[in-house]
Amino acid sequence: MNNQKTILIYTITYKPLLGGAEVAVDEVVKRLPDFNFIIVTARLDSKLLKFEQQYPNVEVHRVGIPGFNIVSKNLYVLFALWWGLRNVVKRDVDIVWGVLESYGAMTAALLKLCVHDVFYVMTMQDGSSDEFWRRRVGWWKLLFKKAYHLADHITAISNYLIRRAREYYHYTGPITLVANAVSDQFDKEISAERKQEIRRLWGVEKNDKVIFTASRLVQKNGID
Repeated sequence: MNNQKTILIYTITYKPLLGGAEVAVDEVVKRLPDFNFIIVTARLDSKLLKFEQQYPNVEVHRVGIPGFNIVSKNLYVLFALWWGLRNVVKRDVDIVWGVLESYGAMTAALLKLCVHDVFYVMTMQDGSSDEFWRRRVGWWKLLFKKAYHLADHITAISNYLIRRAREYYHYTGPITLVANAVSDQFDKEISAERKQEIRRLWGVEKNDKVIFTASRLVQKNGID
């Protein structure tokens, strides 16, 4: 008997379309071989396959109408929900995971409304301002709030996002802080010679100070 848990992942984009959230999902599914993962993502490009077995425990389904635009992204919610309603019971899905507090989470919330027994987890990973989200969600405003309120559990990559869930969307359920990880390939000592070489490449003098950030240049990150 197969006792593996099955997790349905809703994410608007996935490999080969990569950003921080997509890389995080890929790393999670690769590192949890004892779980079955079904990823339902948007077919934003007609060249992308509708179905792909990515790893032994991971299958990818691409739904919707090709086109990297707001119409295709909005239609993804409806197509992905329909896919879930037809398959969540048949595939014996244990958990639905909405990745990012937008289209993926809204689709997962709608599925939760229809299939109450499924356990719904939302991952918050977008640090854009509240004003940005108010403009972006548009006519999805009510469903956007439901994406928070219906979650059985929320994971967030920062305390900033946890505060947003609590204070702005009034989520009262459990939240777990899961910070972004870093590959161990970055945990290697750089030789003095290599540092000098990098300075030469960048045109930086020996005694010049260099400040580096991997974050976006937005106010909430405090770069100023």
